[in-house]
Amino acid sequence: MLDDTTIRILITSRQKLIAIDDKQFIDKMRQIGKSQKRMDELVLEIELKPLNVKEATELYEKCVDKQYKTDRKITGDIIRYCGYCPLAIRATCSAVNGGLLEPQVIRYNLKIAAEKGGLSHALQVNNCLAQTFSSLDVEYQKKLARLTVFQTAKFDVHAASAVFGELYMTMRPKMDLLALKTRHFVEITEPEEYMMKNKTTSATTDIF
Repeated sequence: MLDDTTIRILITSRQKLIAIDDKQFIDKMRQIGKSQKRMDELVLEIELKPLNVKEATELYEKCVDKQYKTDRKITGDIIRYCGYCPLAIRATCSAVNGGLLEPQVIRYNLKIAAEKGGLSHALQVNNCLAQTFSSLDVEYQKKLARLTVFQTAKFDVHAASAVFGELYMTMRPKMDLLALKTRHFVEITEPEEYMMKNKTTSATTDIF
């Protein structure tokens, strides 16, 4: 009966799991089944890449409030300086919607940063996150810096409270995490578990 059961497992990894020519790994996978054919072509690896121009433009226009929408030239420059990264674009839109940064100012700042550091994808994303980080209140900047002790590990409100130096029984820790989530620095993985965004942790060296 078990042989007739199909289970699909989705694994998200920050690096490639197997190489195309990794025969040793494939042979081990085949040994799990009763025959080599059982595991053939069952491992499918897809690399997530930056959005294309059209997708990035649509994402920006959907995320930014109507009152802050600008012409296509400014929008195009912003998404380009964001490296066409969904996280960077959404974080930028959150800063714009909060009235803390104007699109023209963001474009100018990202342009200057890009000219100084080049236009590599990683630098573009980090520059974008640095812009949104600078728009946070100093209090939230410090709390986000404290959360980096977790790196990519999951944590709960208890752990966040200890890092923040706040009482768990109050609503303050949850409100702080929610505020950082709305700016796309933190994500909720489960009802009571949180995690720093991957791009956030990778950019901490440049931001902090």
